[in-house]
Amino acid sequence: MLLWVGSKVIPHYPAGLDRLGNDYLVTVHSGAAATRLSVLIIPAAVICVLVGLLLRYTMIGRSIYAIGGDEESARRAGIPVTGIKVFIYVFVGVLAGIAGMMHVTRVGLANPYELVGGELDVIAAVVLGGASIFGGSGSVTGTVLGVVLITLVKNSLILLGVPSTWQRFAVGLLLLVGITAQALSARLRRRGPALAPGVAA
Repeated sequence: MLLWVGSKVIPHYPAGLDRLGNDYLVTVHSGAAATRLSVLIIPAAVICVLVGLLLRYTMIGRSIYAIGGDEESARRAGIPVTGIKVFIYVFVGVLAGIAGMMHVTRVGLANPYELVGGELDVIAAVVLGGASIFGGSGSVTGTVLGVVLITLVKNSLILLGVPSTWQRFAVGLLLLVGITAQALSARLRRRGPALAPGVAA
């Protein structure tokens, strides 16, 4: 990607984006400090709602869950697996482009290295939000809550003066806890019928 787009930082962009990045819905003053809620929360919320509706109430959404759960079973059930996969990659690419524009608008420059290393935070947020690493389950609401949790943890560690290395450790620990909980839950579900009351060992 860096070979294609180059590694040059772009500090200047259209004035309209600059104004948008400095627009706020709410500003709360506390002494000399001010907490602001960017207007960019609106498109983010709209996208979350639309994607949630897509996954929950459309055939495409159900097909995505089915393919994630068991691709071969989905194919045998008549789901066009290849077509759905193409849609997923195109749709996610569009969402990534929109997210990139929003991020550039918010921070004030385009830096190809800006989010390098943030993959662990993304995976941890999704897993803690309830999405299964084994596929076939998850929700937009859970993912949003996972993002909020990771953000709160990292901000709290910053306020406590914890070094960035230990912040990464904390996120990794949360990810490990989430994956372990999923693995244990999956094992209990598999063993459930054998342990049900009245069933012989």
